[in-house]
Amino acid sequence: ADGGRVLRRSPRGRAASASQRRGVSTANNGGLNRQRGEVEEEERALRLFMEGFSMLDFWTAVGIHTFRATAAATKVLRNMAGAAKPSAFQPATPHVPRAATSAKALESSIYVLDQQKREWAGIPSAEKAALLERCLENMVSVTDGVARETVKAKGGYESGLGEEITAWSSCCWIVREAIKAVAADFKPALGKTRKIKGTNQVACEVFPRGLLGLVFLGMRGEVWLQPGEEKARQGRPKEVAGEEGALWLILGAGNQVPAVIGDIVHCMFMCNAAVVVKMNPVNDYLGTYLESSFQPLISKGYLQIVYGAAEVGKTLVEHPQVDAIHMTGSDRTFDAITWQGRPKPSKESKEAPPFTKPI
Repeated sequence: ADGGRVLRRSPRGRAASASQRRGVSTANNGGLNRQRGEVEEEERALRLFMEGFSMLDFWTAVGIHTFRATAAATKVLRNMAGAAKPSAFQPATPHVPRAATSAKALESSIYVLDQQKREWAGIPSAEKAALLERCLENMVSVTDGVARETVKAKGGYESGLGEEITAWSSCCWIVREAIKAVAADFKPALGKTRKIKGTNQVACEVFPRGLLGLVFLGMRGEVWLQPGEEKARQGRPKEVAGEEGALWLILGAGNQVPAVIGDIVHCMFMCNAAVVVKMNPVNDYLGTYLESSFQPLISKGYLQIVYGAAEVGKTLVEHPQVDAIHMTGSDRTFDAITWQGRPKPSKESKEAPPFTKPI
């Protein structure tokens, strides 16, 4: 309105106002150009970002944020309902290792396994899966006992029995997965497959499966096939010693019982061997529960569990009926077995180790 009055008053004012408007217009155009440039730059950056952002990444991000939001909401509801307080700290009770299995009992165990290894090697997959199913039922029934005994030996804190129940549950999951594979005659249903970008390799997604996908959001486990292989080969694993079977020794892990369970399942069902397990003195308090769990295999002479420290281990390692050793332990234990107590030679040495059994 002021500009209009100036224009009506004088030609000079009219010219001045026109000049001012041109200046304002030029300034506005400059501002618009800058804004347009900034918008284009943002669009370009967003375009580059989206090119490297797959739908898998998007839904993974959505899943993770949904999980976090659900966890936060659950925590609020628990607090409103009066959540249970964390368990009090429970100190560990010093564990006294079990008495070593006698030399006579060791020989008896080895004899039984040597007699039964051929039978075990020839059992059909369906029958083996049924035996392992019975073992799993026993494992579930001893869950609380395992948790209480482990907390007694190791101590416990806020979660009480929860942490050890979770650890034993993972053992049950290992066995359940093996049952499914063996029951399908080692040809379980394949998950998704994909071509690895820039290679001639195929990857098969094997983890997580089913509802576990809700727990392990954003995680993926794959088996990569050999370069050039277009399809996964499935089937019964090659027998360790053909129809004659084999007898393997497991030197059990002392830190986590899932490692022991995994070793038993692997050696017996994937490698087709009859097995003797020497429990580690650190956690041999779980031996009773393992014996109860795997009783269907022990009663038929396919599996034996023994106890003791280094001397028992040495006896079994060197036993002529033991074909191979499967161990979870330190490099010192491995070297002691491989070099039979002799000093380990340098890397440049071509000296062959005196112990020739597979480890």
